[in-house]
Amino acid sequence: MLLGGVPISPVIFVDEGELSITVGAAPGQYGDLDLQVSNPDGQSAMLAEALRRFLGAVGFGERTNTLADGGAISVATGDLNGDGNVDVVTANVAAGSVAILLGRGDGTFDEAAIRSVGSGAATVRLVDLDTDGALDIVVTARDDDSLVTLAGNGDGTFAPEVVYAAGDGVFGLAVGDVNGDLASDIVTGHQLGDNIGVRLGDGSGGLGPMTTLPGNDFVFGVELADMDSDGNLDIVATSGIGPGLVSVYRGNGDGTFAPKADADLGASPRRLAVADIDGDGRADVVAPNVDDGTISVALGTGDGQLGAATTVVSGFSPFAVDVTDLNKDGRPDLLAVRLSTSNALEYHLGLGDGTFTTRQIVGTTSNGPRDIEAADLDGDGLPDLVTANRQSNNVTSVLNASE
Repeated sequence: MLLGGVPISPVIFVDEGELSITVGAAPGQYGDLDLQVSNPDGQSAMLAEALRRFLGAVGFGERTNTLADGGAISVATGDLNGDGNVDVVTANVAAGSVAILLGRGDGTFDEAAIRSVGSGAATVRLVDLDTDGALDIVVTARDDDSLVTLAGNGDGTFAPEVVYAAGDGVFGLAVGDVNGDLASDIVTGHQLGDNIGVRLGDGSGGLGPMTTLPGNDFVFGVELADMDSDGNLDIVATSGIGPGLVSVYRGNGDGTFAPKADADLGASPRRLAVADIDGDGRADVVAPNVDDGTISVALGTGDGQLGAATTVVSGFSPFAVDVTDLNKDGRPDLLAVRLSTSNALEYHLGLGDGTFTTRQIVGTTSNGPRDIEAADLDGDGLPDLVTANRQSNNVTSVLNASE
């Protein structure tokens, strides 16, 4: 295994205070450091410092809570008004709304503007559906079995909503061009219908009729990625009940998809992320397993298949994950929020080979975090963190102060 390009012996993480590692540093590259530690009772500070020197120091600064609306359960980020600052939109399941929070460029936000979108607003995404250069809002409304779009005016305001029928218990949502016409299309996951819906965009903000694909029980998270390296977007979806599955539907490039191929994950996976976490140019899958306190990592083989999943120990009920490079060392890192009384926000530094360090707790969010996204909120080039918090009806923003 390589750590920061330096050969090391296998790293064995037993728990937060017990570890076995042997590292030989490259003088002049990381400083003169030759560290051998085995089960370092009482030496966690020395170990943490050594690992920071190899992986790059990670730190977090100011934490801010901003009111959204009732039951903030999903978060999306982007520049809604063209001022160069990152803005935030939440889907609010209790209020049946989206909250639009314009960023000030320092990690704080203006007071939220609220738009009603239908009962049980569940997942929100930002995309330019009508190709006018302004981001639009797309959101699922679970209790209404509907998909709602709001066209952006480019100044942070939005046109009246347009409502489309979706499947039974629509929850998951992904956006991308699945038929190669340069217009964004919509894919939805239906928890009660146990299927996937696909609507093709016309490039003017409109969506065509929905076609459906069979899914597994309680389809939860949905993403789009090129899993087989053929240039076409494929659908990746998790089933959220019982022994977890991730399904890959290989795209044909014309808006149709091959039958799903399933792979095993942990118990009851939730909101997933897709990214190349081992640097081989292939898309990999990361999914939190709410019932067993782990995060599954399944490396892509480049042909639409996934290797056997490995697990990263999280904590009680991880619900959502994201992947970003927190410390700009070129290795993707893992973020997660958990459903627990601790309201924990955690990260795991990536080692560049598809494995991660043990969890580090950033701190707490407000009550009931349900989603997390990384974005540069203050323009310093580092990804900051934003969570949607269901019980406290707000978003938490945490600034990245990594060296």
